[in-house]
Amino acid sequence: MDSQIVWLPTALYTALIRLQLNDFTATGCVTAVFGAKAESKVHRKRYDIIYWNLIKLVRLGLLKRKHVDDGRRFSHFIKTPKFDEVHFKEEFIGPEALVTELKQEKDMKLNSAVLDELDARAQNYRLQLEKQDAMRDELGVLRIDFPFLEPALDRAISDAVEESWELQGRLAAVERILKVFGIRPSS
Repeated sequence: MDSQIVWLPTALYTALIRLQLNDFTATGCVTAVFGAKAESKVHRKRYDIIYWNLIKLVRLGLLKRKHVDDGRRFSHFIKTPKFDEVHFKEEFIGPEALVTELKQEKDMKLNSAVLDELDARAQNYRLQLEKQDAMRDELGVLRIDFPFLEPALDRAISDAVEESWELQGRLAAVERILKVFGIRPSS
């Protein structure tokens, strides 16, 4: 007798087959696959998709709901013996799911190189800002020492302040991108 084939969305396939989760909550499943850092709206959508697919597996008898008195109202799901008798296949949903593991690995290496470059760029902007601060300080001293040069020095100070604002904007943009990837910029 051929074993039954059950198609699972990529996220649930990853949780149940690749990560071998057993005795878990739907929230734990979402966190295991996607991590805990997500916008609540995105996290809720992922939770809904996984939860309804878990309920389908319960109805098929592949999972069992276990109510645990842990102070929360979440159901825990555990695999039944029938779970091991079924052959699971991954159902790719959406364009992001079509990325192969090999391409994901390559992207991770590429992302690492790009993030290193962004971190170096942020470091360069910080260095340039320090130079700008030193230049503004020196221009202030020159303004005191040579009051007759005040119009030219005021213009130079104004230009230096403008350049500093531009550098601070660039630095903030790069740091924001690094923050999105969960990387603290090196100082």
